[in-house]
Amino acid sequence: MSLLSRKVVLAANYAAVSATAALGSVRLLAAADNAGVAYIRGDDGVTDVPIPKGVDFQLNGVDLADIHLKGTPGDVVVVIGGTFFS
Repeated sequence: MSLLSRKVVLAANYAAVSATAALGSVRLLAAADNAGVAYIRGDDGVTDVPIPKGVDFQLNGVDLADIHLKGTPGDVVVVIGGTFFS
């Protein structure tokens, strides 16, 4: 297992948390001082699921390349956890 600690600076368009496939369990935390709401793309590829500022949630056993985030440009989501395979 490899430790993962990453600051993702958001853009107006969706971008993957990882450029390569990496199976892991992570906690996503939208910074409390963000200007707006961050969004994670739903599994249907269309739905925007909001992550309000200051809120965090856990994702277990996911491919980090399948997690796509967007929001107010310059806002931050912190990704902390670990990967099992990459």
